[in-house]
Amino acid sequence: MKRAILMTGLLATAALGGCYGQVQRTITIDSEPSGALCWLNDNEIGRTPVTVPFTWYGTYAVRLEHPGYEALVTEAKVRAPVSQWIPLDLAFETVVPGVHYDTHEFHFAMQEAKPIDPEALRRRAESLRRDATVGGP
Repeated sequence: MKRAILMTGLLATAALGGCYGQVQRTITIDSEPSGALCWLNDNEIGRTPVTVPFTWYGTYAVRLEHPGYEALVTEAKVRAPVSQWIPLDLAFETVVPGVHYDTHEFHFAMQEAKPIDPEALRRRAESLRRDATVGGP
């Protein structure tokens, strides 16, 4: 009986303590030049620098586009801090009071786009057309 009361008291304390803990996770993407249109896992999130909340740790696909620069397609690996490892994450998200911030920042440098030579582009197109019709009817 005493054990049941003790367990009930511990569970009640844990439940009440759960009202206090909170973890806020954010990813910040910055680029050079700034103002690049940014996609995270094929979802447009805005122009750099941009900060968004996230839920899951892991690898995120990043795509940046800016006029006059080559599109950049890369990855951002978001690793969990020790406080988010199982079973410590339960304490930080429920029992430990206060707001805990988990921020991850990534900076990407974009390359300027090279000018396109229209004559070389035309020759390449003609070559591709010629190669495509060689085996045709």
